Amino acid sequence: LMDLNYIFMQLQAIYNVVLSPRHSVIVFDEVQKCPLARQAIKYLVADGRYDYIETGSLISIKKNINDITIPSEEERVTLYPMDFEEFRWALGDNASMSLLKTFYEKRMPLDKAHRQKIRDLRLYMLVGGMPQAVNEYLETNNLSMVDSVKRGIIKIYQDDFQKLDPTGRLETMFMEIPGQ
Repeated sequence: LMDLNYIFMQLQAIYNVVLSPRHSVIVFDEVQKCPLARQAIKYLVADGRYDYIETGSLISIKKNINDITIPSEEERVTLYPMDFEEFRWALGDNASMSLLKTFYEKRMPLDKAHRQKIRDLRLYMLVGGMPQAVNEYLETNNLSMVDSVKRGIIKIYQDDFQKLDPTGRLETMFMEIPGQ
């Protein structure tokens, strides 16, 4: 952090991008793996040239904060999976939700559109709302590939549970949720 100009030049050279002051965002992905990077945010924000986003597992982040100063500039944002409306938007459908709302408010039956809207809902239930799974569906239109992505996400959760509870009871409880 002694020479921020050098760091920013290195980032531009390594990632082959041009950073524009007050227009570029630098993402620190999996920040829990490098607590000192998280601490550096304070100085980077004070520099004022760029904005920063930190991503990572909150479980691991809370565990790895010993001996570092947490930046007061940090604003936590909780992200959720896409809901049905956001899922339809991702598929390029900007009309269905407002039409469904109108049908509902006017207490009108969907008639012939009912079957298609139920299919849309079933597709959402199969794909789910995790952005990575939705993206896989958009790219491949293959529910088997989507399932593989979702299993990968669950594996990440299981790994985090193991860090918290080596006995495996927390992981077991999580995996029992669907059956309950």
